[in-house]
Amino acid sequence: MIPQRTVISGSAGAAAVRPRMAALIDVNACAPPRLRSIAARLAGRPAGIIGTAAEARRAASFGVNVGSSCLPPLGAMVLSGSALRLAFGRLPSDGSLLTFGLRAHEAARLLGVSPAFGTRAAALDDALPDPIDPLPRDELRAAWGVDASERVCILLASPAASCDARMALDIAGRTSMLGHPVVLVVHPSSPGAARAERLASAAGGAWRLAFDARVDDPELLASAADVAIAIDLRIGRGGPGATGRDSGISAFALAFARGITAMIPDGDSWGARLATRAGIPVVVASNTPAASMTDMVPAERIFDPRRPNVAAVALHTILSAASR
Repeated sequence: MIPQRTVISGSAGAAAVRPRMAALIDVNACAPPRLRSIAARLAGRPAGIIGTAAEARRAASFGVNVGSSCLPPLGAMVLSGSALRLAFGRLPSDGSLLTFGLRAHEAARLLGVSPAFGTRAAALDDALPDPIDPLPRDELRAAWGVDASERVCILLASPAASCDARMALDIAGRTSMLGHPVVLVVHPSSPGAARAERLASAAGGAWRLAFDARVDDPELLASAADVAIAIDLRIGRGGPGATGRDSGISAFALAFARGITAMIPDGDSWGARLATRAGIPVVVASNTPAASMTDMVPAERIFDPRRPNVAAVALHTILSAASR
């Protein structure tokens, strides 16, 4: 795809910042598969980062050539032109700008930057990176405390902040009650993780839960995962710029309101696509992007998030077929 020239206008009298956009990512940019894909796409061309120093280092560790970085805005969506000029003014003409998180993304959009790939969906569902080898099965199961009689279900963190650990544990628990003891593996930063942990503790071991930050790279866990589930915490809500105006006073008001409230990012289909490619059967909620990929997910593995029993039956069916 051909990169486009964009202009970010700053405060009065500030010089314009003109990075050449190769990618504008608003969610899940810190996940290893995403960073591997970005690094391959940029092929060594420098990137400016709107994100924390830790996120810039993480991007660099996966092969992204980080030319400069700038912290995302805190509170209201205000990112001055002078700060952008300082951070990105020295990028060469073939440099790109990556945003980490919704606040950084909205700041960039508010300042006039549009995704290089034309639509938000195109940017989120770009080509997957090359496959990677999974970690040893026995090593993973031992780390999770899984015994020989138990099965493993991973909650696809795509990204971690968009999935619902509490609902996933409810479904895994119902699956265990159907005759297949399941250990649910979730990302420690997933919403509802603390509630899920308390619920698992209250169940006295009947409902099992393990935490692993590598869930955002499902191919690494493919050797030990029997099934995967995708649940989007956000139902019926679009992402930044998905509906309505994305410029002018209305956009500024929206950005300000979002800046002082907790922001739940949209989920994407990467987790389900990577898990499927690695051979992990996937069950997905109907409100996730993966549910629209009918060539990848059969209809009987798509469930209404208001009907957790349907998801439990789908998991039970998969595990029963695998144990024959």
